[in-house]
Amino acid sequence: MSIYTKTYRVPCSWQVYAQVEVEAESWEEAIAKVESNSVPLPTDPNYVDASLEVDMEIIEEEMENPNTFDLVD
Repeated sequence: MSIYTKTYRVPCSWQVYAQVEVEAESWEEAIAKVESNSVPLPTDPNYVDASLEVDMEIIEEEMENPNTFDLVD
């Protein structure tokens, strides 16, 4: 008996938490700099527990219209 398996790329997202160091003259300026994406992201983030989410909308679309997102080999 031959077992045939496929490779699935499951679309998902998760959250991380970290602190960004930025030089500014006020909280407002510091926040504006961070929100403008003008500073690099931290390299030592921590995973937010239970934040992993599978993108079911993408998977459902892929199931209805195979190869739309190239998620299965």
